[in-house]
Amino acid sequence: MQRKINLLLVCLAVCLFGQIQAQPTDCTSNRYQQKVFNNIQVTSDLTYGNAQNVLLFNQSLELDVYEPAPAEEYLDKRPLVVMFFGGGYVLGSKTDPDMVAWCDSLAHNGYVCVSVEYRLDNVANFALINQGVRAAYRAIQDGRAAIRYMLEDPDNLGFNIDPEHIYVGGQSAGAITAINIAHLDESERPTVTTNYNIFNPDLGCLDCTGNNYVQPFEIKGIIDLWGAVLSVDHIEATDDIPMVLIHGDDDFVVPYTSGSPFNVPLFPAMFGAVPMAAQLTANGHCHQFYPYLGEGHVIYGTTAVAITFPNSYWEPIYQQGHSFLYDKTLAFDSPIPSGNQIVCPGVTETYNVPMTIGSIYCWDVTNGTVVSQNNNQVTVQWNSGYGSLTLTEATCIDVIGTAQTIAIDATSQYTMANGNMLTGLQNYSYDYEVEGVIESDQLVDGPIHVDYDSGTYIDLKSDFEVTLGTSFHAFIDGCGGL
Repeated sequence: MQRKINLLLVCLAVCLFGQIQAQPTDCTSNRYQQKVFNNIQVTSDLTYGNAQNVLLFNQSLELDVYEPAPAEEYLDKRPLVVMFFGGGYVLGSKTDPDMVAWCDSLAHNGYVCVSVEYRLDNVANFALINQGVRAAYRAIQDGRAAIRYMLEDPDNLGFNIDPEHIYVGGQSAGAITAINIAHLDESERPTVTTNYNIFNPDLGCLDCTGNNYVQPFEIKGIIDLWGAVLSVDHIEATDDIPMVLIHGDDDFVVPYTSGSPFNVPLFPAMFGAVPMAAQLTANGHCHQFYPYLGEGHVIYGTTAVAITFPNSYWEPIYQQGHSFLYDKTLAFDSPIPSGNQIVCPGVTETYNVPMTIGSIYCWDVTNGTVVSQNNNQVTVQWNSGYGSLTLTEATCIDVIGTAQTIAIDATSQYTMANGNMLTGLQNYSYDYEVEGVIESDQLVDGPIHVDYDSGTYIDLKSDFEVTLGTSFHAFIDGCGGL
């Protein structure tokens, strides 16, 4: 994607200056995976901007915000999901039942979710060529303006959005809008959105309308519910944005494969879930495709047609969408601790992992005692026997990494070998010289005590070499003396 923006410094500032102490410190959380908030707060009809509509009048643009109730919230930076309703760019509303259901459910799971009202066209105008493309472009502009507004938070409403975790989704026209917010570059802007004629003025650049907030962002993931694109080439190899695609193979409104919406040749050809999934696969992009065989458009029900929302498809589709967000964009493995795993009983060893600003690290020890801990570093005194050390990382938005465990062996001080080889705990990865010769370059950590039949001990240290007989037995003292 040509407009790739480096948000590393923004993310560091977000996590560094946020009130990390508000985050739970036990590294156990089901946030984003299931309902964890009993109460949510809904703020309706917030004006995020204004823009000229299809009738060339200035239109106020509004959105509804769903978020965990402030009394229950404990984070200072939260991920944002922005949802867009369907209706062919001539119908629909941010208060459509499915949009309310998505945002209500996601907010109970710990996201901030926004349902966006965008500019609509009208049926009469849609009969004219190219108007559908212009209508979609207006919605894309409005969606981008809504995201900038949420990041700007001009009225200090406490949105606290993490710019590293912004997701978009929608159904039908809303899905088309969401996909293009993520993938459409300025250089790929349709030519019909420029100065088409006196009644169709230039619509401006992607971020040139709605509001003037300067808030760079990138999309972290997409929920596509029976959507499509004008060209799969817009999903470029560099646009590595995880995407879940849900589509019925009997959809005649938005093509499952390719073709004109509603099978009307007046509308431009579009490419649905099958070619988009193929493009994502070819690019090596993370995605999941859920085809619903024998099903048509908006299969979970909508009040826009005779079907009542929700039907039995709502729950599985919601689970596929929200599970994808967590499993493919948030979930991660905690780092593996570094440090000695073969140790002497009673000694203290220090272990650490790379530090991520804003993360909390939780250590769990078996058969040992934590002597000291400094977030990403821990010092442990080990008891005799086998033990383990487990590390779990919790990020600054309370995503819990999969725990990593290393095994600890503190079982014995001595290892005995007979014949022509010496092995030992202190240098357990080394085989010593055959024919009874112990070379100095094999003594990494010396001293090593050699026990002859006579009971005499000889200390072997660096730059020292001893030749033994062809037959001997030896004890290697790896823990500092017999």
